[in-house]
Amino acid sequence: MGWVARALALFPVCGLALISCESAPTPEAHDPPASKPGTRLSAIVLEVEGVRTPPLRWFDKLLNVECDFYEAGDKYRCLPDSAWIVYADPACTQPLLEIDDSVPDYTPVVGLGDEAFGHCGETLEGKPITLRAFMAGKSLPPQTVYGPFDCEPSDSSQTLHEIVEEMPMGRFVSAKSVRVPIEGRFDGKVLYADDGARDFYALYDKQLGTDVSAWLGVYQPTYTADMVDGFSDEACTQSLGLVGTGCSAEYGTQNFEYDGCTATADLWKLGKQVADRGYLQAGDDNICQTTYYPAWEAKKQVPWSSLVAADRRVDGDGRIRTVWDTAVGGKKDLRWGGFYDANLGTDCYPTRITTGVSRCAPHSAWSWEFLDSTCSTPIVDETGCVDVMESFRGQQEGFFRVTDTVEIDHHYEQTYSDGCQRVEDEGGKSVLVGGARIPYENMATYVRLTLDEDTF
Repeated sequence: MGWVARALALFPVCGLALISCESAPTPEAHDPPASKPGTRLSAIVLEVEGVRTPPLRWFDKLLNVECDFYEAGDKYRCLPDSAWIVYADPACTQPLLEIDDSVPDYTPVVGLGDEAFGHCGETLEGKPITLRAFMAGKSLPPQTVYGPFDCEPSDSSQTLHEIVEEMPMGRFVSAKSVRVPIEGRFDGKVLYADDGARDFYALYDKQLGTDVSAWLGVYQPTYTADMVDGFSDEACTQSLGLVGTGCSAEYGTQNFEYDGCTATADLWKLGKQVADRGYLQAGDDNICQTTYYPAWEAKKQVPWSSLVAADRRVDGDGRIRTVWDTAVGGKKDLRWGGFYDANLGTDCYPTRITTGVSRCAPHSAWSWEFLDSTCSTPIVDETGCVDVMESFRGQQEGFFRVTDTVEIDHHYEQTYSDGCQRVEDEGGKSVLVGGARIPYENMATYVRLTLDEDTF
């Protein structure tokens, strides 16, 4: 839903480490983590040639709306998409809802904008945002509105709706988060909803004490802050030393290096907050800039070698197969990891490509450069584990097999006038060269399903 939906994304389940998750035992605490629909929530999944994703969202059959789980008060609730609260009058007494065009009339939404919030999903005073739900009524013609956040006039860029009623949070499905042991130092975080639905939404590393994801060869913290030499003042004269800047992340990284297959970085456990907003010197002129985020002390460096090495298992014998994330030396599947296309010989991900057809496109490196003066042969800087590149320029938009590696001292870039200009590469570099194009019609198609039965 564009920038309106991204506003609500400030409040994900345990997102950005802002939300604590309970670990109280339940009778099912030792069952293998699995997601499943409930009596009220249907699972929304993608299916590629008979192989399905876990639930990506949920559909509330009682309220007739799609929803996702967020923390609301002392519980998690499956809440609909968001809208801005604006006003029809300069005194801000007649509230309206500003909603994306795709939302039909008489649909529940979460309203944002009646209180200003900062970059970390809190009020400007550092308090939790109050989530309020409304039933959006009939749509209205475009008009000048006032707000959100203040009573300043603005022209609405999205569809306006009347408010039928405010909906108490108790009308939405609630859930409780439980940690379920899987293997070794890993637990699964599972939401147990009051209608019987279950949502296995995160992998938890007990040794690190945080959510982790398999990426570039290891299970690393899912949410990390950027480590910088920080300052507490706008002039960058009061040094804070090395700090992490982010929204309550428990870890931070710096000196991140990767080759496309594996990665290394300096990993820090973060401690107490040392400034409400961090500043750093950036750019060639070392201009003092705000990070807009709080600064957290670098408490303890954690060896990158202490992270669990990631592995994978490909399951199935058809064209599209399931990829499971595993640990090196482990025996159990830890989390769903995606799709593998046996015909293309590479992983693929569901996406809407330029032809408008839903396809499972090959995982690829992005290409914005070319080898030749006609801008017809795409290239990417050499990295490991890259078999396919996706070009975004001119007539060569699409996916290409990597066929060669060459050393160059210059490359070419498409100009806005569809020209092709030469760019020097000081010191030279090694690049991968794109060869045969992968036709869109050779990629598997997918469909979006809403299911009431099945376990994922």
